[in-house]
Amino acid sequence: MPIEIKNVSYTYAEGTPFETTALKDINWKITENSMWVVLGKTGSGKTTLIQTLNGLLIPKNGEILVDGISTKDQKNDIKKIRERIGLVFQYPENQFFLPTVLEELLYAPKNFNKNISQNDILNILNLVGLNRSFLGRNPFTLSGGEMRRVAIASVLSYNPKYIVFDEPTVGLDYSGRKKYGI
Repeated sequence: MPIEIKNVSYTYAEGTPFETTALKDINWKITENSMWVVLGKTGSGKTTLIQTLNGLLIPKNGEILVDGISTKDQKNDIKKIRERIGLVFQYPENQFFLPTVLEELLYAPKNFNKNISQNDILNILNLVGLNRSFLGRNPFTLSGGEMRRVAIASVLSYNPKYIVFDEPTVGLDYSGRKKYGI
C-alpha cells in the first residue's frame, strides 16, 4: 500500500500575528519502490511535509495515510506509522539523544521489537562508510558528515518500509556525496 497525502494543509502559529501557511491542499501518492525528490526554496514547506508523513506534525486539514493507517486518527498507534517510515532529520544532532553511536543504532530496533545482530550493525556501518571504532563514540562529538552517516545508519538499523531524508547531503563532503551517489 502507498503513502497517501490527501488535501493536506498545515499552518504554523494559527490565529496569531505570526501565522504562516506552510502547506496548502497537498495531494500526492507515494508508492513502494519509488524514489521522489522534493525541491523548493528555503521556507517552502519541504520539512513540514516530511514531518507530517510520520506524524511528527499532524495536519489540521486533510489526512496522511501510511499503508492505510491515518496519522490524524488518535485511535491509531503512531508507533505503527513510525515503524514504517524512517525519517532522517535535516540536522542529525536533533535526531540523537543517547550517549553512544551503538545505543543510537540499537534504540529503534529495540523500540520496534526487531532483532539486530552485531554483524547487522557492522554491515550497516560499512554501508554508510563508518567502522566499528565509531560504536563507543558520542554522536554529538562527531563531524557533521559523520553525524549524518550515523543518523542514516540509525534509520537503516530497523529496516523501515519507507525512508525519508530531509536535506540528505547536509554535512557530507564532496567525496561522501560522490561515493553514495548524492
